Amino acid sequence: MGVLKRERLVFLLIMTVLILDFGRADAQGLDLKPARAAAKAKEHAKVIEIISPKLDVAPREGFLLLAAAYSGTENHTMALKTLNAAAAKFRGDREISTEIGKTYIALNKEKEAKATLKDVIEIHPKYEPAYMVMADIYEKRKNRYELRLLYQDLVDNVGEKPQYITKLCDLATKEGHYEMSFRFCERAVLKAPKEPLNLINIANAAKETGSSEKAHQYYKRAADLFPKSELAQASYALYLDEIKNSVESYSYWKRATAADEKSSRAWAGLAFSALEIQKFAETMSAFEKLCTLDKAAERQLRRGAGQLKTMKQEQWLEKLTALINTCDDLGQKTGSFL
Repeated sequence: MGVLKRERLVFLLIMTVLILDFGRADAQGLDLKPARAAAKAKEHAKVIEIISPKLDVAPREGFLLLAAAYSGTENHTMALKTLNAAAAKFRGDREISTEIGKTYIALNKEKEAKATLKDVIEIHPKYEPAYMVMADIYEKRKNRYELRLLYQDLVDNVGEKPQYITKLCDLATKEGHYEMSFRFCERAVLKAPKEPLNLINIANAAKETGSSEKAHQYYKRAADLFPKSELAQASYALYLDEIKNSVESYSYWKRATAADEKSSRAWAGLAFSALEIQKFAETMSAFEKLCTLDKAAERQLRRGAGQLKTMKQEQWLEKLTALINTCDDLGQKTGSFL
């Protein structure tokens, strides 16, 4: 190697070290510890005060903290400017790009958000946060089709995580793709054995495809395996009501109210199942509870009054009519409607 070439290499090496040292010296002027503490305490203005004047020497974390602080003050325009500056400095950073997507959503720029997030997913197909932000867009739009495709991509690229296969099971069932529903839901039961929704969705799909025995089996299995799940108890009770088995549905509606004392669905179900098996006092008690929980309870009570009239239960009809007149007052007294 020639002398001049060697001297040039030494010169470049020295300059590189000096530049790095200079950068470190500048960065040392920005202590992120107070900013982290302020961010944790949600003191957004303080985070902005610490980082904004020294953004030129901020590390990656500094940009993210500052952008989050701006978002915390609803200044999404400044959050986006901060993130765009970060993206230029830290090219190809998937977290920064995903945060840009989230900020576009906050600015009601859905088209730009989706384009940004799709780019992240295409380049980083295993990066779950980008999928989750995209999922939020489809959830708000109630776009089950795109949401199902997104979760299928998640399963293909990331793996059959319990929450993803459970979501696919639910989406396929709600879309009416029952063959797909059985396939996803049976896998979901294995992946997420503590999730009652998967069993309930198999039961729903079985009912819709005419397999009443299978539906009954899975509804009951979900209810018996998950006694503390209002969803499991109510789903089986509803099914029993549909097949006119009020005697058995009554006990499962009671279990549903025990699982969730604030479930208006459970108390309404208990009121009507009790009425069917002539437990009129329990019907009244359940309707009274319903009045404290649901602003629309009066409609259910009037339906109950119609049934009592058909059954020629004048005494109980009179009591329920009196309750209808005071139903709104009960809700206001308990503060349930405030």
